[in-house]
Formats: sequence, structure tokens, C-alpha cells
Amino acid sequence: MNYCVINKIAVLIILLACIPFSFCEAQTKNLLQGQVKKNDGTPIGTQKVFLLQSEKKIIIDSVLTDTGGIFLFEKIDFGSYFIGINSSGTDRAVSDVLEISPLNPAKRNQHFILEDGSLVCRESNYSSIKDALENKENVYVLDLNSLQFDVAEKSLIVATDGSKKLSSKIGEFRNLESLSLNINLIKSLPPETGNLGKLTILNANLNKLVSLPAEMENLKNLKVLNLGNNDFHQFPDLITRYSLLEVLNLESNPITALPPAMDALKNLRELNLSGCFDLLTLPPQIGQLSNLEILNLSKCEKIKSLPEEINNLKKLKILNVKGTKISTKKFQEAVPGCEVWK
Repeated sequence: MNYCVINKIAVLIILLACIPFSFCEAQTKNLLQGQVKKNDGTPIGTQKVFLLQSEKKIIIDSVLTDTGGIFLFEKIDFGSYFIGINSSGTDRAVSDVLEISPLNPAKRNQHFILEDGSLVCRESNYSSIKDALENKENVYVLDLNSLQFDVAEKSLIVATDGSKKLSSKIGEFRNLESLSLNINLIKSLPPETGNLGKLTILNANLNKLVSLPAEMENLKNLKVLNLGNNDFHQFPDLITRYSLLEVLNLESNPITALPPAMDALKNLRELNLSGCFDLLTLPPQIGQLSNLEILNLSKCEKIKSLPEEINNLKKLKILNVKGTKISTKKFQEAVPGCEVWK
């Protein structure tokens, strides 16, 4: 046999042998490790902890905590899970949803407190940037809602004119997956927000945002973006670069137009433009959002008609045109399976 052929066969055999090893190695990295304590800080040792699938709450696995209340689940498939525990005096207490994904396949040092029949994860319940920074590598969810009532924690920076912006320290949470900033009267987000490359959910409703920093184009993994009730006069063009985006909420913003580049949002399932009183029309390119299921145009009073291309949205399930004079007759004939709210 030709030497070159033998050499190629040998290389192929080596490559095939490495495939299962690589798969096992990658799967081994998928883990969830944490500690369970009572409300008084006492570790819950030698107690069975359950790993439950979030959708059906089916038990996937169970382990015993050690004497220090520490548990470890390994070789977990990507997905959404609850942690559950049976403790004396309570039924099974469960945590909030925990995600194991390619973005953060290994989650360690998650601290759970058994409180009023629930498992509360400390890393998901910080109420200030200052406190969360102490454990920043293990913080995946950060809810900083309604901070305008208490700026002492320095999560918000107050300018001399009284306007508020988010602290640049937010950029230090490199593993963050979900960030909520609702009801803060924030006028701007810092450029460091662009450091949150693993972010999949950003909620910033009920603020005073007028634009987004250019650095936020780096948020390539964003799937849910809520920017309702702000002060955007122009549609932030960088949003059109979020190719994985599934939910976009821009309700009650004074935007006048949507960019033709909207057609790049191929994964968009829900678009909320309710209360955009200054929006004059929809671009024809909206007809290329082939996965769109919900389109809310309620109270968009200046829109008089829909582009013909909207008839291409065969997956649309709900079209809300309440509070408008938009005629939907032709659309309903083209997409009879869509529910129209008038």
C-alpha cells in the first residue's frame, strides 16, 4: 500500500479516537457546585440535594451534601435546572432556575439559603454592585431595579445636573447572563456594559435612556432586550447586529422609524412597539422576520397601513393593532392563522 495512503489512514484513526475523548472532556466540565445553609448560617450537612429539570421538574440526579453542606453535580447536559432539597419541617424546597450553557458550563460557589420553604441563591439576589463585586466571578444574575431610591450603594453615579448613570463597575461581571435595571431613571449606560459578552437578557425599562454606547455591539449573545418606556428618538442601529435576539421591547419610546436593517434579526419572535406614538410606518423589510410570532402595534396612532410584505409573516400568531386605524383585512386573508387584536 502507498506510504502516503497509510499515513493518511493513521491520521484519520487518531482523529476519530480523539472525538469521544473531547466530547467526554467537554461534558465533564459541565457542573454545578454549591453550598446549602439554614437561615441562621448553619450548613445543612449529609442531606440529599436534587437536580430537577426546570420544565417538568423531573429529578435528573441527586447527591448528598458533605458535613459542610457542599454538593456537586457533574456531567450535566446543557439546560435549565432547579436545585431542590428535603429538609425537616418543610416539603421539598426549590431554587430559582439555573442555566447550564456553553457560555457558563461550570457554575461553582453557588450559596443557597433555606428560607421560608425556598432555596434562595445568594449569587442571584445581590441588590447592589458593591456587594456583588465581592463574588463577581460567580454572579450570573444581577437585579438592580429601583435603585434611584437609594444611591448610597454607588451602583448609580449622580452627575452635577442630577442625572443618573450606571456605575462603570458593571463591566467587571464577565460571566453575567441576566441584568435588570428597571425603574432607575438612568440617562446612560457606561461603555463598560460592552464587556458583558455572555449577557443573554438585558432589562432596562422605565429609565431615561436616549442612546446605547457603541461598545454594546459586543453583546452578541443577547436574546432578550427590554427597553420600554425610555427616551429613544432614534432606533439604536447596533440592535440590528444582535443576530440571536428573540425578544425586543421598545414600547412607549418616541422613535419615528425602524431601520431597513431590521431584516437581520432572523431569530426575532416578539416585537413590542406599543405606545410608540411617533412611529410613522413599518419598513418593507419587516416581512423578512420569518420567525416573528408576536407583533404589538397598539396605540401606534400615526401608522395608517401595513406594508404588503407583512403578509409574508406566516408564523405570526398575534397582531395587536388596538388603538389604531390600521386595516388588517388583506393581512388576515394572507395569514388566516394569526389572531388579530383590534
